[in-house]
Amino acid sequence: MTSEGRGRMSPRATFAVALSWMVFIGLFYFPAWRPLSLLENQLPEVPRDILAAAIRLSSADGVKTLLMLIAGLLAALGAGHAILRLFRLDLDAAQGLTFSAALGLGAFSLATLFIGLMGGFNDTVAGALSVVMLLLAAAGARRAWTAVKAMPPVRRPGGLKLVFLALFAVLGVYLFAKAMRPAVFYDTITYHLGVPNYYLREGGIGYIPSDSFSNFPFMAEMLYTLGMLLSGLKLAQASSVLVFLLTALAVYDFTRTFVKEVNPALPAIFILLTPAFLENSVLYTCDLHLTYYTLLAVYCFFLYERDGDPRLLALMGVFTGVCLGTKYVALASILIPAVAAVAYAAYRQRGRGAGDVVRVAAYFAVPAILVYAPWVVKNLVYTGNPFYPAFHGLLGGADITDLQYRVAAINKPGLKAALTGLWEHPWKLFMAGPAEATLRYHAASYLGPLALALTPPLLMVRDISPAVKRLCLVSLALFILWDAAFPLTRYLYPAVAMLLIIAAYATSRLGGILGRYEMTALTTGAVFILAVQLSLGFFLVNDWTASSGLAGVSETDDAYLLRRSVPKGNVVLTSFPAYKYINENSDRDARVLVIGDAQHLYIDRRHMYTYLSARAPYDIFREKAGDQEAVYAWLKSEGVTHIVYNPAEMARLQKLGYIAYPAKDNRYIRDFLSGGRVTRLLAYGSAKAPVFVFGVR
Repeated sequence: MTSEGRGRMSPRATFAVALSWMVFIGLFYFPAWRPLSLLENQLPEVPRDILAAAIRLSSADGVKTLLMLIAGLLAALGAGHAILRLFRLDLDAAQGLTFSAALGLGAFSLATLFIGLMGGFNDTVAGALSVVMLLLAAAGARRAWTAVKAMPPVRRPGGLKLVFLALFAVLGVYLFAKAMRPAVFYDTITYHLGVPNYYLREGGIGYIPSDSFSNFPFMAEMLYTLGMLLSGLKLAQASSVLVFLLTALAVYDFTRTFVKEVNPALPAIFILLTPAFLENSVLYTCDLHLTYYTLLAVYCFFLYERDGDPRLLALMGVFTGVCLGTKYVALASILIPAVAAVAYAAYRQRGRGAGDVVRVAAYFAVPAILVYAPWVVKNLVYTGNPFYPAFHGLLGGADITDLQYRVAAINKPGLKAALTGLWEHPWKLFMAGPAEATLRYHAASYLGPLALALTPPLLMVRDISPAVKRLCLVSLALFILWDAAFPLTRYLYPAVAMLLIIAAYATSRLGGILGRYEMTALTTGAVFILAVQLSLGFFLVNDWTASSGLAGVSETDDAYLLRRSVPKGNVVLTSFPAYKYINENSDRDARVLVIGDAQHLYIDRRHMYTYLSARAPYDIFREKAGDQEAVYAWLKSEGVTHIVYNPAEMARLQKLGYIAYPAKDNRYIRDFLSGGRVTRLLAYGSAKAPVFVFGVR
């Protein structure tokens, strides 16, 4: 200890501990995946990838998508500002923009839900929505200009902010260009984009008995639906990248407000360079949406703690409701911490009477319930279970069995796994190599060592900021709940976003303790980690978008999907050639029965498909085994004109338990398909993984 005071190590001791930690990472972490090889192989590709992205984005298709996305963001600002005014909050200009954008996007999601429930997915409504969006965009542009003028004069940005702006621009161009490629992630083409595509084909939102996942809360998917309604898949996919960039800006604004010891650009840079976040932005799921709104809900509570305005709890309730409407995991990851926080706030009102306590709770609860309620009511009407397919053992629900529900909840750990996970997961998440992390935690799982490497120095810092202490508590609560619920990495994203703010704070404070040469040594190590994470982020994004560099700029979407039709990892597109054949060789009234494959995003005809459901259309083959005429009559009564049969994918899903149809009964399907009542039109793929198209005569 030095004479400077107890509780803080000397600069030399601090440097020794921090450097030892980084050497520890080097010895035990880096050999797992050879980051020097990654830098050598990947970094030279990055400039070419960025140039190719800029070229692709400057095409007519890219420019149109970007312009519509900008108009959509401005429209969100316009709509969100009108909603925010109802709260009459005392916010600065930047906070107003942050909250307005989020409120506007949430409002668009709910509006899309109501339009869909009323059967309004058609060209007339799309045209009317375009006009409304343009009017809102004009209002949003005016509001954004007013807010910018109200901000303090812009000083010459420091080096760190210039790095943030450069990364923001470069990654934006790169990821938006990658969003011009068709989606290939399994969950996305099954339901994140697949179900909205089905709704648009049907003209509205309805119950899909053969896909239980379609009854998940779909706030994020409603944004995808809106993009597809207005302009197609590319606009929908670009909205995912937008949410990723908005999350980085929200982290910047939160840090600017509450962690003044830190340059707000630093944690925002950490967000931009987290490989899993980069990867998830082009998978088009809903996890970044949940991260974005969870962070904003926490932001509101921190503002309430500072200012005491209960209307901030109401805004927190709105963002919590959006989280609940985005993913069921939010019932644990945001609702429990939010209720605990509001209970604490109400407890502080105990001297003011029971009425004040109830009022504080109501400020939060009423908006949260109102925003989330449409999804609960929809499920209750369609399935009899307001949280379908969750809580099936307690509340039941249509078209799913207890066995299938247990399979759907396969990632839920037991008590022993939850307890051991408290110390095992941090190592596996932040220190395991990408391959091992993906194997354990599924796609978009690799977080890298950044947060874990840079957070421990916090223990060396004296007089930690109260805001950072609260962030530590929130992050810890989110981690424990994640560990006890569904430990897939992407469900942990909200905690990681806050952990990166803590890491930035620890890094900044450490810089005030160390001397010049010591800080240079540690900065070199940190920059190396950042460079590796950036390289890996580019690698993972390219792995999903499959083409990088100038060679793929002119490739058509169909050629791209045909090239991707060979199974690779999580990319399973073997049925695309069959879909393409049906799209091109059948009239618009054709209806397709897809057996053993839920990868139906790219089929343009009406279809019956099978995934996680008890009401599987192919049950009819077993029930009427041996009666070819009866099966044929059923197909005709359902209007089926074509059958796509993917036996390899059928076997894979059966093995996982997602299809509750015994493999031994597949013979009934094969017997009918070879019995003469249908005509084989196409056989595609390899001998081990064929895909067949049959015509129902």
